[in-house]
Amino acid sequence: MILRVLLCLCALLAGCADGSGTLDGSLGSVYRLGFDDVRARLYSSELAIEYASGDGAVPVRVTLQRGALPDEPTGSSWSLVDDGDITGQLADGTYIPRFTTGRVSIGSFELREGSRIEGSFTGTFDLGRDSLGINGTFNVPLVLVTAPSRPEGVPIPEE
Repeated sequence: MILRVLLCLCALLAGCADGSGTLDGSLGSVYRLGFDDVRARLYSSELAIEYASGDGAVPVRVTLQRGALPDEPTGSSWSLVDDGDITGQLADGTYIPRFTTGRVSIGSFELREGSRIEGSFTGTFDLGRDSLGINGTFNVPLVLVTAPSRPEGVPIPEE
């Protein structure tokens, strides 16, 4: 038993070294929350935390508008209703339900390629008589996604 616990702990710690995340909550009773990879991408218009599955689907995508990010976002928290979104789609075309409340928190983060971004999010979904929840964590390197090349001196418009 102790050996099994130690092996699980080692696997968990190894996953955190490369980049990891978790997803759970009652939403999983009606929508598949499985994923194989977590990635953080900074676009010109938003920061996206994507929980991707091996079949190419992104069952959960948490976004925060770029304009809401301060220069030093470490230790900050935002309302996803005001400044972001929770979206997603399974490989079979099923979309995640529309969320009603949500919050994302970032514990550490720098606006540069390869820096680690660590944080968590929560959300609730009203499905008629039921209110279901989701929560997740992430600890991954940041990828800067740049727009296609433009002639020198031509600015990239804000979206």
